[in-house]
Amino acid sequence: ALCVEWCKSQVCTHHWTEEVELLQEEMWCMCTFFDWHAAWWKDQASQRIGLDVAELEGLEAYVKCQVALRITMQDNCLRKWHAVPVVSLPPAVVVP
Repeated sequence: ALCVEWCKSQVCTHHWTEEVELLQEEMWCMCTFFDWHAAWWKDQASQRIGLDVAELEGLEAYVKCQVALRITMQDNCLRKWHAVPVVSLPPAVVVP
């Protein structure tokens, strides 16, 4: 009976270790996505042709807003994850 309980506890420990690893990978993926999406928005401003000055200014303002939003979202995630021990975070997620 003791061996069975030990085996159950080992499975439970392994399960939660795996969950932590998956969560950390998801955290890294989110930060990487926010970086990519901010860069994607920056590229969108230069992709439009044939716009007059007012439209171009409006587009640039919208792009800046979207980039700032993605950076804010990433910063918000990093701030919330600050409690996660640094040694357990992937390198791209480490909070300064």
